[in-house]
Amino acid sequence: MAVLNHNYPTAKAMQVVNTNGSPIEGATIRVFESLKFYADQVSTWFAETITDIDGNWRDPIVVPDAADWVIHVQKMGLGPTHIDITT
Repeated sequence: MAVLNHNYPTAKAMQVVNTNGSPIEGATIRVFESLKFYADQVSTWFAETITDIDGNWRDPIVVPDAADWVIHVQKMGLGPTHIDITT
């Protein structure tokens, strides 16, 4: 199992910040199975969390290893954006 959070795969790698590097609080982070996301099955995410005042994920998300995932980040006025990862 892999633990996804703002420090995956390295320190602060998935911290949510604006273009100036300031943290974004209250952004929604959804983790999707890659195949479902790209098949436009976006109402069926694997897990969800939000960011705290420091732009860090409030909760870690545990996912199976050796799988492809999409990390989707959105907040009013920010994004949406997504990152493709393999655990």
